[in-house]
Amino acid sequence: MSVLLNPRHRARCFRHVEAGFQPGVFAFAFSAHRRCRPEGRRYVNFQNRHQFPTNQKSHSEVYTPLTYMAFLILSFHLEITRNPLGVAFASFDNWWVFLFAIVFVLVMMALQKVVSGKRTKALTEEAPRLGLAFIGDKWTGEHSAPHLQTALFGRGRGKEFKNIMCGSRDGFRVNLFDYSFVVRSGGRSSTTYYQTVACFSKDSLSLPTFELRPCGIVDKVWDALAHKNIHFDSDPDFSRRYVLRGALEDQVRSLFGPGLLEFAERIAPEEKWHIEGDADTLIVYRLSKKVSPEALQIFLDQTATLASGFLGQVHR
Repeated sequence: MSVLLNPRHRARCFRHVEAGFQPGVFAFAFSAHRRCRPEGRRYVNFQNRHQFPTNQKSHSEVYTPLTYMAFLILSFHLEITRNPLGVAFASFDNWWVFLFAIVFVLVMMALQKVVSGKRTKALTEEAPRLGLAFIGDKWTGEHSAPHLQTALFGRGRGKEFKNIMCGSRDGFRVNLFDYSFVVRSGGRSSTTYYQTVACFSKDSLSLPTFELRPCGIVDKVWDALAHKNIHFDSDPDFSRRYVLRGALEDQVRSLFGPGLLEFAERIAPEEKWHIEGDADTLIVYRLSKKVSPEALQIFLDQTATLASGFLGQVHR
């Protein structure tokens, strides 16, 4: 379980311990945690240092940051002293600091697992009432994964699908699931986004890849510099309210005719819906909004109405 350290980091850790500076060990542990965090689509296994690719259509089997911390604290303790566990703890005047940290991490991990387990159980019970089948954290067998190539699924790293529910409604194949990803927000900090996503698929659909979302102040500043948004001179109100992007601009413009522009403007601004499409799939969600099991029926009704209304304008 020992973490392999290069000589420079090993020497730094020894200096902190010899000086009796226990917080330095914690700072070093966080530093090492950052160096061993997921990079791109590959993750480091702490036990054998092998790398394995993630399956972005299933639960990513990687250690959580809390698990990292538990492993790192214990590994540094053993690595520095090179003694059995009991002797290692006894060799530090402030051994209780390490013990408290490990207990704290384990308690937080247990609480996190309990909360996650309660949500999964509640969604398992709620799915049949919605006319959906709960299939867990991976699409398997008769339940194939929808086409997920939109902007949402290209963001960040550490991507994870959980609590997948499948079924049909209003002529669409429906998939509801929890989705999370991690974005580095500058410096050494990062932000994890959790949201509940609704996917509506139909074989007859052939949508260009596009992203439609509320326009904020940052988006307006960025557009003034980069000019990435698609604007409609005939409807300036639409451009003020929304960010519309797509790799094939001509096809996206053709998709968003007058009827669809009018439909988008009728959506309540406070709802902050994100609508994305590609090929045979339309995706509806609110960024960083995870829907409670009790509100899932309302969420399904709202997203199904949006999907039907949106695609109804497309086929006119």
